[in-house]
Amino acid sequence: MNKHVYESDYSADSLRWLNKIIELNLKPSDHVGLEKFQDEIIVANDTAMAYFFATEFSYKVWRMQKLILDKKDPKYAFIFALTVPNADIKVL
Repeated sequence: MNKHVYESDYSADSLRWLNKIIELNLKPSDHVGLEKFQDEIIVANDTAMAYFFATEFSYKVWRMQKLILDKKDPKYAFIFALTVPNADIKVL
């Protein structure tokens, strides 16, 4: 099941996400790989990848939410609040 919102504003980012996931071949049970990938996303300050990571893996979602908040990205803050379970919408 695909949980992402595909609109024209998100299509380039979603394609980047899909290509990266295929490249990494991560599994939800691979906590070491997920942690490493999260660290890469944070270092790159990539809010799009943060959003897609949170919706796909539900692993340490708070780290991805913090990145989106710190970057003050309204596009991904809004969609994060709408689609990520247990998102702290008060701070978004």
